[in-house]
Amino acid sequence: MVFLNLWFIVVWLVLAIILGIAYKRSWLKKYTRSSRVIIRTAHSSRITRLSEYKRIAQRYRFMTLAVLILFCLALCASLLLTLRPSEQNIITPSERNRDIMLCLDVSGSMRAVDESLVDTYLHLITSFRGQRVGLDIFNMVGSQVFPLTDDYNLIQEKLVEIKKALSINPQSASSDQFEEYQRFIGGTLLFRSDLPTSNIGLGLAGCVKHLGENTTGRSQSIILATDNEFGGGDPKTQGIITTEQSMMLAKQKNIRVYSLDPGVYNDATRQSDPNEPDTSFKEHETLKLYTIMTSGAYYRLSSVDVISDVVQKISQQEAKLFVGESQYTTTDTPGPSFIILAITIICLVLVIRSLKL
Repeated sequence: MVFLNLWFIVVWLVLAIILGIAYKRSWLKKYTRSSRVIIRTAHSSRITRLSEYKRIAQRYRFMTLAVLILFCLALCASLLLTLRPSEQNIITPSERNRDIMLCLDVSGSMRAVDESLVDTYLHLITSFRGQRVGLDIFNMVGSQVFPLTDDYNLIQEKLVEIKKALSINPQSASSDQFEEYQRFIGGTLLFRSDLPTSNIGLGLAGCVKHLGENTTGRSQSIILATDNEFGGGDPKTQGIITTEQSMMLAKQKNIRVYSLDPGVYNDATRQSDPNEPDTSFKEHETLKLYTIMTSGAYYRLSSVDVISDVVQKISQQEAKLFVGESQYTTTDTPGPSFIILAITIICLVLVIRSLKL
């Protein structure tokens, strides 16, 4: 135990000296011979010999002694509290957790299913208590919504906000709605006709980067929601990182990718068909093959066991002990001083009142 306010001892000593000097002067002034008023009473010895007088005098002496003791107790408790007794410790926080990055494609072909994908994310995180979770969205470029965090209130709040933004149709939105839409989605658009849209490889690479350097060997996973349909030609011919290259990058860093594919996008209906076979289009087949290559898993969004299966597979990965920075903590330990002070003050009030009576 340490006392943080030891300098208060000096304050108390100075206060005691001042009060002592003041009391001495008051006492001398009151009891000097010139100021004393002597009242002589006849036959006072008879009164002092009365049993009732003796009882009252004894009670008065007892009460005076009680006041003195209670005052000393209150003084000691007050002194102890002002000295602020505390315990100081060095704490090194540690927990076993995993890093999970949510990676959401918000391109035009995904607009019809993005809200349901965010709902899937919301259901997933309820099973990931204690894990660090982050969220990136991407279209032409990637944009980070929130970094890795274990603040699940923040995670849920941001997911609800982005779900609301994704429900807005920018072409028919009011000015306030369009501003809300732009606040989240605007960072993924460059408004340049020479750049392709839906850069899945670029978005996935951003998620890999935002997982950070894994110097402690923690389990790291990406839950990628995309149809892998690149807009604007072949990314290889435009010098843009491809889905295959980003998947290889994830594999090199021992990051497992879990892909949620809504299905093949139909331009006529502006909907994704979850029943279209994976091999019908090269993009979906590529997404499936390279996802499995990272030791992750590929799912169609319509699958009923997506959430439970993803949670089970990620939970099977060993959680690494994460050790935080050591922190110097100070905890006040007043003990029973507050209780003693409160009780003595109450008793003092009662005793003084009885003395007056």
